Amino acid sequence: MADFRSKPYDSHIARNHKAVNKFPIELEEQGSKSFAKNYIVSSYDGTLVNTNTNNYNGYNFQRINSSILKGFYLEESLRQARRPLETNQWLDQEVGGEIIRGVSLTSERKTDILLVQTSEWPMRFNCNDQRNSYKVRAAWLSLAEILGKAIIYFEDIEPSEISVGIRYEPTEDSSTGERSDRWAVFIADNLDNGAGYSSKYSTSKEFEALLDYAAKRLGDDLKSPRHSSKCFGSCYECLRHYENRFSHERLDWRLGLDLLGLLGGREPRLEMSETHWNNIVNGRIRDRLNEFGLKGMELESVQNFKMIVNRDRGFGIVPLHPLVNRQSVEIVQLADVLSEEAGLRVFFCCSYNLERQPMTEIQQIADEIKSSVKMSK
Repeated sequence: MADFRSKPYDSHIARNHKAVNKFPIELEEQGSKSFAKNYIVSSYDGTLVNTNTNNYNGYNFQRINSSILKGFYLEESLRQARRPLETNQWLDQEVGGEIIRGVSLTSERKTDILLVQTSEWPMRFNCNDQRNSYKVRAAWLSLAEILGKAIIYFEDIEPSEISVGIRYEPTEDSSTGERSDRWAVFIADNLDNGAGYSSKYSTSKEFEALLDYAAKRLGDDLKSPRHSSKCFGSCYECLRHYENRFSHERLDWRLGLDLLGLLGGREPRLEMSETHWNNIVNGRIRDRLNEFGLKGMELESVQNFKMIVNRDRGFGIVPLHPLVNRQSVEIVQLADVLSEEAGLRVFFCCSYNLERQPMTEIQQIADEIKSSVKMSK
């Protein structure tokens, strides 16, 4: 309700921002669908929904039985005495009626929507494992930001003209019936009935031109020493902006580049030997381990993997790609192979978790080291 008393601006900026979630529904295929390399792009007529959930708490609205304005609902927090409502009668307890709780505020827009998916998802990047799924989702969010930024630069448009995000797209194996969690990037025009920015990329020719542009124009900037040496997740020079402020901690430009390559048919390497991981495997992980208590570690190599070693204590820590399920049979066997070749006990770590929850990651490594010592006695 626009019923506040005016007051001079006091330079105060409210910090209780609310997350607005965007997602597409009611997708009707336009008939344009392209398969190539490892991507599927599909163009749809659909509805883009914007929803404000009050940070998933919902809003509570109370019916006001007032002679001034009959039969309307007022958001509960506005009835608190400290809020400067002009119509004070609305604050009286006698005029308050039923309360409807847990309300989300939504708007809908009919527009063009493009979905981007992978044809095949690497088995070692298990989407269904809860210990890994949050990182898979973060990778898709990061890819969405990269593709959206590429379109903005390529088309020379304002960021407000398109919306990007991710959509849950589970699949089911026709022979086994096994369900697999999958994600897709959606790109939507913000104008009613679409402006053509998203649907343009539903052909292989246009989409591959976009992939090439993103890899060169954005990829080169992201991998430049000026940026990669100081940004170990995301920053305002790469993926962060006001609209995605509630996802800042999850975004990771390196994971986004890996999925960009995956769309082009290049599977990310276990050993993280791509150039955009150089700063991570050649120094940052060792620095984080030292910073949080694992002192005296030196950098060595075993096979194609970088390894942070403590020879005195007889163990080494090998960084693996963050999306890999470290509990899989393949990775357990890899630990045995690397241990034998290096002549010490090898454990794995996740660079994504070392940046965002370092104590949890280091405690897990320490527990694995202790467990290994007990088993060897």
